[in-house]
Amino acid sequence: MHLPNPRFRGRQLLLLAAALALAGCANEPLLLPIAGGQKAVVGFGKRGVVMVENDEAKIDEAAVLPTKDGHHLAFILIFTAKNGFVPREVKVEDVTGNPVMVVCTDLHPSLIHGMWYGPAKPVSLKDPAVKWVFNLDDSIRVYRFILTGADGRVTTLDQGAIFPARMKMAFRYVLGLKY
Repeated sequence: MHLPNPRFRGRQLLLLAAALALAGCANEPLLLPIAGGQKAVVGFGKRGVVMVENDEAKIDEAAVLPTKDGHHLAFILIFTAKNGFVPREVKVEDVTGNPVMVVCTDLHPSLIHGMWYGPAKPVSLKDPAVKWVFNLDDSIRVYRFILTGADGRVTTLDQGAIFPARMKMAFRYVLGLKY
């Protein structure tokens, strides 16, 4: 499904996704404009955003939470390796817009029971790359997982993540921001 207007805002995208789900078209993906003039496919199912996968990996989590110190956001990034895939390098970027933000680079990834847990450093709330948290509307972010295998093959997965306005309001409350 192509969006009729590339300037759709988060709330409009979420309303469209909800309408598709209610109409029985929950599996109809959205093409979202991202950095560099590209488009990312974000699928929606009964439980929200569909977690993407290919022959090498399945994304299990791509989320953001406020930290206890109240000054940062922490990224939660997890994937499961499939079919014997062994990562040599993992890079995760927020490609929702320009500029692209590198969320995590792991030059020595290790799997724990076949799963990779991203060692992303918390991001300061002063960083312009996370200004979307202060927007009062719903947001959809796209995180690009770039996985380089031990054999040198590179695979890329674009994972959508929804941040409803109420969730962002809770973030702001936890972070001590009063508005």
